[in-house]
Amino acid sequence: MPNDPLYDRYMAAHRELRTHLRGCSSCADDDLCPDGARFFRALAVLQDQHLARQKHQRP
Repeated sequence: MPNDPLYDRYMAAHRELRTHLRGCSSCADDDLCPDGARFFRALAVLQDQHLARQKHQRP
């Protein structure tokens, strides 16, 4: 599989959020601390970009 910087950033954001959630006692399923919310927003933006690009690449 060729190197894909967008996908790599998307997966890194997912790992950052997952790591944060495992160690943050303030975060709950639907109530994130400020750092958790920031990680989630970054993941959501990258996910949207990745999925939009995939949609345009498919025949």
